[in-house]
Amino acid sequence: MPTYRLSINDLLRAYADLDQAAEEIAYFAQAHRQPEPAFDLDTQHSNPWYNALVVQFPALDAAQQRLWQQYLAERDIEIFAPAE
Repeated sequence: MPTYRLSINDLLRAYADLDQAAEEIAYFAQAHRQPEPAFDLDTQHSNPWYNALVVQFPALDAAQQRLWQQYLAERDIEIFAPAE
């Protein structure tokens, strides 16, 4: 299940608020005939800079994943590495 942990700080710089960010991400998925993502917040890190909006897709092929990476890079939104 492809999961992206996106920097909340970057999202708030690119969008008015997290609701708008989630709406835009869901719209982009729908416009590209991708499965609807699920959203969650990860605010457990001791440094608030690393708080993340977690975006999870049921499935994405390699081309769809590259499309998401390009979409996020164009908006200067950091994808955090998964927590180990």
